[in-house]
Amino acid sequence: MRKEPPPVFPQTICGWLSQFTTNGEGKLSSRYGIVNPETKDITWGKSQNCGSGIQPSVALRTDGKIVEVHEEKHLFKKSLYYRLGQVDMGRCGVHWEHPVKMTSKAANAKIAMSDEGYVVEVHEHEGDSALCYTVGELKDTHIEWGKTHYYDVGSSPNVCIKNWSNQLVEVHQNTASDFLQYRMGIINLKQMIIEWCPEKFKLQKGRHPSVSAGDNWTLMSVQVEASSSMACSTGSIAKLL
Repeated sequence: MRKEPPPVFPQTICGWLSQFTTNGEGKLSSRYGIVNPETKDITWGKSQNCGSGIQPSVALRTDGKIVEVHEEKHLFKKSLYYRLGQVDMGRCGVHWEHPVKMTSKAANAKIAMSDEGYVVEVHEHEGDSALCYTVGELKDTHIEWGKTHYYDVGSSPNVCIKNWSNQLVEVHQNTASDFLQYRMGIINLKQMIIEWCPEKFKLQKGRHPSVSAGDNWTLMSVQVEASSSMACSTGSIAKLL
């Protein structure tokens, strides 16, 4: 049975700041804001201290549920952690839970979450050019994760899920060239895997891509060009099923 959409928090955005101390240890803080659709301005709340970590990524659901992933370094070993949060509209902030360890040997992780409760995390396997993903399902107090799977080679992966569907788009940088590639897939929540379409598509030259999808499958990709300037691309993809 299809779930009913949750109540929507109007024009909301959650931004992350990764702050570093002089001793090289990462300090995380978060800020939550509300977008004014007329002026396009963002009214930000106060910055919240979120402990230690580096390379954070965050996904926000329309009911105010948040998931974030980050790396933490202990001695010479890095591990990937996730934590859940809930927007507090009254104080324009977030109530954060304690971080939970996911895996080791992961770098540059990115997270995506849909209103229906699908969660997908992608990362580089530390030490080589392998790209990996993990599928999860959002529960009340935690995320139930499946196994981590290899899916491609490259760097700087990013992912988005079309809301109220099990369809996703992944984009990453090709290690053999300076072009970006994207591919599509379908989340199989029963087996906790992604069923990838066989085709991979070339986008354009760039680095460190980011991608998001609207409800009508309108895509927006932002990447860094060779000149270190930002570039934005938009497109539309036919539904997979």
